[in-house]
Amino acid sequence: MLRDNIRSHLQGSRCLLVLDDVRDSRVKELIVSQDFKVMISTRDKKVAQQMGAQRAHDMNHLSEADSRKLFFMHAFRKDEIESLSEDLKKIAEDIADKCSGLPLTLKTVARSMANVRRNPNEWEPTLNRLKQFDTITDDVLPTLRLSFDALPDYLKPCFLFCSAYPKDTRMGCEYVVVQLWIAEGFVNPDETQDPYEIGRSYFKQLVDRCVIEFLPYNENDDMIKYCKMHDLLHELALLESQK
Repeated sequence: MLRDNIRSHLQGSRCLLVLDDVRDSRVKELIVSQDFKVMISTRDKKVAQQMGAQRAHDMNHLSEADSRKLFFMHAFRKDEIESLSEDLKKIAEDIADKCSGLPLTLKTVARSMANVRRNPNEWEPTLNRLKQFDTITDDVLPTLRLSFDALPDYLKPCFLFCSAYPKDTRMGCEYVVVQLWIAEGFVNPDETQDPYEIGRSYFKQLVDRCVIEFLPYNENDDMIKYCKMHDLLHELALLESQK
């Protein structure tokens, strides 16, 4: 087993093992000696307690001011903020406040609103839906689902397809992902359009909406990039694809 191989390889060594997004306390079985230290990140305090964590650091949520700043940064162009009506500003602030200071939620909800007309009547339904949730601190999926619901119908299959990759997996470069969408029949251009160019426009829209990331393979090469989906958005895609 992988666990046994790791234990065997590290037996007698002094090292620090860093594990991200731990959801099962059984990873503590990897600890083979007092010289073997583990640092984890987890969204579940019980996991940290069960692992016997000696010190815990709670990540604070963004302040109200920082939350609103981040939301406005992604929902509006910089040059239009001053010209927004007071009613629309108030609704936008209320939407940001309902995101409970969580950066991922703020960014994805904001990007889903970026193309909505600057009319308070068209922003209120989103705020009203958010008000249905008592809190989104423990479960952000209902709020992230708003971003999925706001996707145009032609983008939803492309988003859901990304859940076919394992969580936290590099999905390959833009070219590979778009070609897979074309093969699956998700890209439907007319006779005068290049399927790949249409697929690229789909890809860019998903990146612009912050539902997938486009990142360089390494710090030294910004030209060759890969796609990745945040684990919570991956979880959302899995749930929606099962419906």
